[in-house]
Amino acid sequence: MTTWFEPDVAVWFSFLSLLSLLATLGPFAERGQRRKLVIGAFASALGLGVVFLALTGIAALTEQPWYVIMPFFVCGIVLTVVFASNLPGTLRAYREAERRKMAARDL
Repeated sequence: MTTWFEPDVAVWFSFLSLLSLLATLGPFAERGQRRKLVIGAFASALGLGVVFLALTGIAALTEQPWYVIMPFFVCGIVLTVVFASNLPGTLRAYREAERRKMAARDL
């Protein structure tokens, strides 16, 4: 069995968890700004988290060592949990911002 990468490469996967900082785009949602950017970033990061979780399963089934499985698992869990929990609130914030804009137009 050949490993997918060496242990020294595994450390760099932890930096992918920093993508969870995209969740700081929330103030744009509250103001109703940059909807495509924010929703696209959230959906992409959520999708990437799911891909990492799938790679975790594949790595486990192919009996990869722990230093291959763990970075995929940690990145997948962090990205999936952060963005799956924040996406509904972000969509709600955009809907509320749109309602406020429509109410302001009606005045």
